Amino acid sequence: MLSYAARAEAAFHLNLANGVRVQTSSFYDGIGVRDYQSYGGNITVIIPFNW
Repeated sequence: MLSYAARAEAAFHLNLANGVRVQTSSFYDGIGVRDYQSYGGNITVIIPFNW
């Protein structure tokens, strides 16, 4: 018997005029599997220091 599983991922990147960057990503794993699921995410903010 064949079994399939899938994972979905999404990301968003925003670059502001002052050089600040905001990046987000998330995922959901376990599509098509009854007894397994996993999900998570990440947020990154990058602020440049211009000396």
